[in-house]
Amino acid sequence: VHSNDEEELIWAKGFDMTLEQFLDGEEFDVDVLLSRGQVAYAGVARDLPQPYMREIGSQIPPAFPEDKQAEMIDFTALVLRAMGFTEGSFHVELKYTSEGPRLIEVNARIGGAYIAKLHEWVWGVDLVGQYLLTRLGLPIHPQKAAQPLTCIATSDLPCPISGVIEHADFLAAIDDPEVILKRIYVTTGQTVIGPDRGVPDTLGEIFVAAGSIDEASAILDELLTQIQFPIVPA
Repeated sequence: VHSNDEEELIWAKGFDMTLEQFLDGEEFDVDVLLSRGQVAYAGVARDLPQPYMREIGSQIPPAFPEDKQAEMIDFTALVLRAMGFTEGSFHVELKYTSEGPRLIEVNARIGGAYIAKLHEWVWGVDLVGQYLLTRLGLPIHPQKAAQPLTCIATSDLPCPISGVIEHADFLAAIDDPEVILKRIYVTTGQTVIGPDRGVPDTLGEIFVAAGSIDEASAILDELLTQIQFPIVPA
């Protein structure tokens, strides 16, 4: 019997530790299509500030200097070449730190959830179709729009407080014409965690599209103030 069960669980496998450098700055995703060892397409998305080290939303294209976006794309291409990749689709996560771009991870696949759809909406590039062509051994030349076709801001609706979901139709009143997607990921009676007890759960998603990323972000921020999350503290 131990007097501190939590501490025992932490050290049950021994005292070896893996320590990693903390990276300052903002996080970004760079989605890339490679063909014959060359970057055939690259698009950058910005992850909104993560107060609890968990994604809460994004911007595509990002409100971030163009030269620094280009620097991140060049850095991503360098990383993929160093790893020996020549074909396919990649979702690369990195931070733009005080010392420039720094790698978080390389996903040798198309980004999950709505990533492919976001790039199709914003840049007119079908990541899935282009990836399949590379799997057939064919060279690809995707036509990225010269300017964004639209600009999209998203929110993952982080849970504001811990408790129980009273009902799951809290997005029903959100019907702004700029809202292109809204989904709820919780059910009536589900227990959820807010920042008062840990890392907040994701309650759903909202995507807003507008003519500029600043406009899309402003509309989204206003809509978020209108949402009343039906959570009964427990």
